[in-house]
Amino acid sequence: MRNSRGTAAAGPAERGENVEAEAEWTAQRLEDLITEWVILVWQTHIMDKHKPAWCPEGDWSPNDLYQHGITTGGFIPNILTSQDYYAALRTTHVKIHSRGINVNGLWYDDAVLDLWRYKPAPTGSKKWVVQADERDLRYVHWIDANGERHQLEWSGCRGDLPAFCKRHVNALRRRVGDLKRYDSDELALILLTKILPVPDSTGQWTTDDRKTNAAASRHNRELQLAERDMTKAGLRSTEPDVSDSTEGRKATAGAVVTSQKTAHQQAVEATRRAQRAKATAGNDIEAAPQLGSGRSGLLGGYHPIDTDGAA
Repeated sequence: MRNSRGTAAAGPAERGENVEAEAEWTAQRLEDLITEWVILVWQTHIMDKHKPAWCPEGDWSPNDLYQHGITTGGFIPNILTSQDYYAALRTTHVKIHSRGINVNGLWYDDAVLDLWRYKPAPTGSKKWVVQADERDLRYVHWIDANGERHQLEWSGCRGDLPAFCKRHVNALRRRVGDLKRYDSDELALILLTKILPVPDSTGQWTTDDRKTNAAASRHNRELQLAERDMTKAGLRSTEPDVSDSTEGRKATAGAVVTSQKTAHQQAVEATRRAQRAKATAGNDIEAAPQLGSGRSGLLGGYHPIDTDGAA
């Protein structure tokens, strides 16, 4: 899976291609990929490290062991059909109304129900058998009088609606209350915008406010210390006031990253100039230059730093 396109994996070293783009895989495509890998790779590979104790010298694959178990045990399993799959679905009994049938608070309707609206089931009951796959509630399966299954679509399905399960329906019910009081289109809008939001790409992820605020707090503390040193040295601070609000901290943190020479660096340099001016007052000692302040080479000359703050 980590070699697939768009896979984030555990770290950058294991990520696949096109990670920054939108979703590369749907649930159905992932299921098809895993099924293909299990059938073509896993079930046919030789299990070198897990050989059976009664035949350690042979080459056995999962398919070989399965075939051996059927041959020796004499039990042949039945291959499941689609009807067996439907029979395993959860069954409920509902009435057919003018809007269709209601399952889990959602309305499902189709033209096939027109002949049976408000009519009792063949068993004499007023309720009909409906089967639903709770992993995908876009559709339910209604069994008519002849025992045939018909797929009914949710009335809120418009276009390519993503699959949603019972957990999403419960979240929708907690948000709006009774689902029967709302139109299917309104529920579909809430489901798409609030319950099933499309994930943003990693390039649109917001920065963790806690980290941003912590960096801004450290920066503000360093500015305060530099301001104190400048005050003791008798120099006036030319730095703007830094707001303690969240917006001010975010703006300050952004300025630290984007500006070529930050306010913190300027304050530190001003403090160092004041200390040098105090240490060299009355002496003929020439102050050493700053790195990158005019040296033309390793042995070249330099421009001395003005103790008043101008290089």
